[in-house]
Amino acid sequence: MDFKNYVQEGALPSVNQKVIGSIEIPLPTIEEQKKLCRPLNELEAIGFQLDEKADEYKNIKNAILNAYR
Repeated sequence: MDFKNYVQEGALPSVNQKVIGSIEIPLPTIEEQKKLCRPLNELEAIGFQLDEKADEYKNIKNAILNAYR
């Protein structure tokens, strides 16, 4: 998006809130948004599983180290 069309001229060029509020930003439909989010949600779930496994392995490692102290 080219904001040059929205800038108010002056000593210090600016864009005011009213102008920004009038800019229309097209959004995908809800169905398209859900379709886009599915892979991200799956990756997030995999990340949580990896975090749980990392914690599990850390606990096992600590248990082994503590057993030999």
